[in-house]
Order: sequence, then C-alpha cells, then structure tokens
Amino acid sequence: LAFHGGKGAAAGLGAILVLDPLATAALLGLGAVAFLLTRRFTASGLFTIGMAAPALAVFGHRPPTLAITAIASVLAIVVHHPAIDGRRQPRIPEGTAP
Repeated sequence: LAFHGGKGAAAGLGAILVLDPLATAALLGLGAVAFLLTRRFTASGLFTIGMAAPALAVFGHRPPTLAITAIASVLAIVVHHPAIDGRRQPRIPEGTAP
C-alpha cells in the first residue's frame, strides 16, 4: 500500500477516539459531510481536524485537553497550508492517480 501521508491524522483520530468515542463519531460524520460538499479529501480532512477542539468542547472536555487539541490541529493545518489553496493543488483526474 503506497501511502505516504495520513499517519499524523490517524494518530490524532486514535487519540480522540480514546478521549471520547462520541466526539470521534461526530467528527467522522462532520468529515463525511464536508467531503460530500467539497469532494476534496484533503480540504475536508483539514476542516475536520480544525473542528476537533470545538467538538471536544461541546462534549464537555476540560481546557487543558482543548488547548492541546487546538495546538495539534493548528500545527496540522499550518503544515498542510498549500493543500488548502486549490490553485496550488490541482485535482487529479479519476483513474490517473499512481
């Protein structure tokens, strides 16, 4: 399986799953809706990562947990900032991905 990315997102998802399975389910649903609206996997994933701290806040987590989650989310978004701008990352036509 020639995957090159997503390991940080998978680790973050696992951490949130351990913290709060219901918040994880809500975030997965939010990510699915974002993908259906945008049809862009990276953009919808980054949006969902950005919503992790607010989702945990809705589910009643304490400020230290929210702060750490927010910092991790901001770092993920900053690292992937070129992927947010669609002009820099053209869509790959179906059937041509390596």
